[in-house]
Amino acid sequence: MKSSVDPDVLRHWIGRSETMRDTLHLGPANLMEMTMDRVPSLDLGDTLPPLWHWLYFLRSAPLHALGRDGHPAKGGFLPPVALPRRLWDGGRFGFDGGLQIGEKVTKKSRIIDVDLKTGRSAALYVVTVRPEVDTT
Repeated sequence: MKSSVDPDVLRHWIGRSETMRDTLHLGPANLMEMTMDRVPSLDLGDTLPPLWHWLYFLRSAPLHALGRDGHPAKGGFLPPVALPRRLWDGGRFGFDGGLQIGEKVTKKSRIIDVDLKTGRSAALYVVTVRPEVDTT
């Protein structure tokens, strides 16, 4: 897929979605507790602390399918922006209830907007993605 900086081409990504499924295994949560210098205390059925869902839904790709930054190459779910770097600019979070360790969960991400901005030193694209995590 060809990379682009044409706003009209990239706006075709609006509405695109991807769905990922995972099980909230105990191991990653225990490792996070140890990373925080705590003795693992969580068990199956316990509520996963807020934002720890980031330990799951990890993307993987063969080496040939990675971009220069080590992430899966753009042009699959994310638009093929022909700029060298990506960054996470921020987010808002809402929690309608807890996810339980051991549960099967689904994350559906949808591209809400692709917008060309002018930064201090160059043009940049802001791709707004709305992920939703729910039990399956």
